[in-house]
Amino acid sequence: LVGNSPFGSPAVLFGHNQNISWGSTWGATDVVDIYRETLNPENHDEYLFMGRYMPFEHRKEIIRIKGEETLEIVVLKTVHGLVINMDEANAVAYSKKRTWAGRELDTLLGWVESTKANNHDEWLTQAARSAMNINFYYADNEGNIGYALTGSYPQRLPSHDNRLPASGEGDMEWQGRIPFSENPQVYNPETGYIANWNNRPG
Repeated sequence: LVGNSPFGSPAVLFGHNQNISWGSTWGATDVVDIYRETLNPENHDEYLFMGRYMPFEHRKEIIRIKGEETLEIVVLKTVHGLVINMDEANAVAYSKKRTWAGRELDTLLGWVESTKANNHDEWLTQAARSAMNINFYYADNEGNIGYALTGSYPQRLPSHDNRLPASGEGDMEWQGRIPFSENPQVYNPETGYIANWNNRPG
């Protein structure tokens, strides 16, 4: 296995083994939604979801800083994800829902295992494990080339305008996930080449 990777990454992001080679770029696709959580006007430790007020999950984080006092922060979480902004004056909070939440380890292991593949089918099986929006590229010593956009993409409601925060009250929930087989992918295209640089597939 020969290649390179950012420092500390256990996966070789650009490289080759004895049979195949691969590369990757950022897919520039939408894998995050912001939800607007309605706070309980009488208790800002609760938010409205599916007709009832639910308590935020709380977690304390201790951050030790050399030469300064230790910092303690409270991390809040809703059913949608981590709270990134609390606007108590307007009785709302904003949380971030990520498509890859809970699939980080499988994504990493899929990337690692893809570097051990011997052919396109084996490589594509591992690429399908990635829940993050990455352009994956393939070539082998028989002259075959391939591409797949990895990532787990939500089925949003038609009324969901993901340029704006969605209602967190339960009326704008994801309806499921789009199967990997529907992600853009190609094997031995008629063009004879594949080109991309950190952009969505065309």
